[in-house]
Amino acid sequence: MTAIEKYQNWLAEPALNETLRKELLAIEQDPSEIQDRFYQDISFGTAGLRGKLGAGTNRMNIHIVARTASAIGKTILAEGRASADRGVVIAYDCRIMSPEFASLSAEILNGMGIRVYFFPSLRPTPELSYAILKLGAAAGINVTASHNPQEYNGYKVYWSDAAQIRDEIADQIIAAINKTPLFEDIPRQTREDATKAGRFIMLGQEIDEAFYEATCDLAMFGEPDHAAATHATGSATAPNPHAATRATHATGSATAPTPHAATRATHAAGSATADQVKRDYKIVYTPLNGAGNIPVRKVLSRMGFNHVHVVPEQEQPDGTFPTTPSPNPEIPETFQLAEQLAQKIGAQLIIATDPDCDRIACHVLHQGQYHSISGNQLGILFVNYLLTQLQTQNRLPANAAIVKSIVTSETGGDIARKFGVSVYDSLTGFKNICAPAKAWEITGEHSFIIGYEESIGYSIGTHLRDKDGVGASLLLAEMTGHYLAHGKSLIDVLDQIYDEHGHEADGAINIILEGKAGQVRISRMMQTYRTTYIEKTSFAKLKEIIDYKTSTKTTIDGKAEDSANIGKSAAVVGETNHAADINSATGQPTKQETIKIEKTDCVRYTLTDGSWYALRPSGTEPKIKIYIYTRAKTTAEANNKMAELKKTINQKLLEIE
Repeated sequence: MTAIEKYQNWLAEPALNETLRKELLAIEQDPSEIQDRFYQDISFGTAGLRGKLGAGTNRMNIHIVARTASAIGKTILAEGRASADRGVVIAYDCRIMSPEFASLSAEILNGMGIRVYFFPSLRPTPELSYAILKLGAAAGINVTASHNPQEYNGYKVYWSDAAQIRDEIADQIIAAINKTPLFEDIPRQTREDATKAGRFIMLGQEIDEAFYEATCDLAMFGEPDHAAATHATGSATAPNPHAATRATHATGSATAPTPHAATRATHAAGSATADQVKRDYKIVYTPLNGAGNIPVRKVLSRMGFNHVHVVPEQEQPDGTFPTTPSPNPEIPETFQLAEQLAQKIGAQLIIATDPDCDRIACHVLHQGQYHSISGNQLGILFVNYLLTQLQTQNRLPANAAIVKSIVTSETGGDIARKFGVSVYDSLTGFKNICAPAKAWEITGEHSFIIGYEESIGYSIGTHLRDKDGVGASLLLAEMTGHYLAHGKSLIDVLDQIYDEHGHEADGAINIILEGKAGQVRISRMMQTYRTTYIEKTSFAKLKEIIDYKTSTKTTIDGKAEDSANIGKSAAVVGETNHAADINSATGQPTKQETIKIEKTDCVRYTLTDGSWYALRPSGTEPKIKIYIYTRAKTTAEANNKMAELKKTINQKLLEIE
């Protein structure tokens, strides 16, 4: 069926929402707009739904959301009555239509006999993940489009493990979606009736307080400023290795300390491990008009950071995001207002979280200027800080491990290995990054310290299983204060790390190509580049190719040894019977091996000097992403290499029509 035919069918549909009907009538003379709205059905996957708001099969609207909620309900009911009774936790952010989509989802799930736990106002994504574990729920939904522009909304779906769904669950939901007519009259139950039936539960402050206390437990130093009665009641979830075992340590038990188990009472008593954090420095924080405002300020205040100044124009929830074209903390322009306030008050640190507060970025004051810290650099700093403090306080487990994505810098792994900590690589996305933590809680093989990826996402501890902008904000404030107490900025610490492990530069290219034509071109870019890749630069030659779509690792020149830059990885390399061959592009001998990791459309190229880059299409936005990392003896040299690679790769990709 063509886009025009789908458009006409929608207009002829009696059940079509009248607001959406008017929207369609307004574009009847605009064939390109009709094409964009109807050339495909908005795709549901492990990231849930994400798209522009509006009428059409390729848009987020009440009909799409209703069918998706129904499909999620059918998947839960297929697990049995017990899952329906365990219920679904529903949260939402500040975006246009977020409360409406959340309420609609609750009515449909309640109508199917499924219990719903509902947040009364916007909450951050990490709190949703925490609540699923805390309540023992069967699933969770957060209505958010994260950092996308204002015209977008989305639908993140979580399962009982509190992580975003993996392929096997997504496939079941997709099958249910495909069996459900879009305009089917789906039964609903009103909030009033569902409340009387015990199926609709409005969550109160108890979950908020428990989440705040679990977040405060991530700190390396200090005590929250009040006792946490809700936290003392315990949780049905597995023990959090970051959670404080204060009573055990206070009585002098021989029990081995767990990771991040704070001996804060001892610190407060002024022992040799006394609080080493400057807390009275000034911080500027912006929630970018999103869900982070209350939780971030709460946990910072409770841990003694009382000089937090919020950017007034970006403080209150506002789904139009009036001060920025896109509420993405990765974009430097997002910090414009925050930096102006920081200069005015003399702040040492600027923190920004995205609208659902699962991602975080920062600028730091160094030698009178504010410097941006990249996602990779912040991950490196977190790994170094956590492992240093855990080791210093004799709380670093012998089986400690970190997890990072396949497109994240290797320096964090180098630091971890220096501490004797295992390093695991995973596919992008925190459903993958947090998966080992879940498995290790069962097997005891490792103790999870931190998981992170370059796109400003960090998960510390096991009290939730997703990116956590709230916990990362607290750890960032404490880490900054710790180094300030020792006369250092985060830039000073980074320089020390680079002096030890090698200087690096990290950068990215994002080529945005919207619509059907853009989707086709992105696919063609990925396909073509695999056979026309760059063979050499002015500073290095190609050494290795890892294609995660075909699960193959190709070593140029016939050497099969793993590069030191690859590190110990969950993508375990397995031997194959492939003999040495000649690479058709370079004319050099090659050897192919099979890598054991889930397949994804990503390919990574490593050069002989340890620099590397990777290409992949975004799973949530209409763009192809290129991640670039260069290594050298000096930062200036690494930056020069970065400039050359960016220019060469970008030019080669744009030549692909």
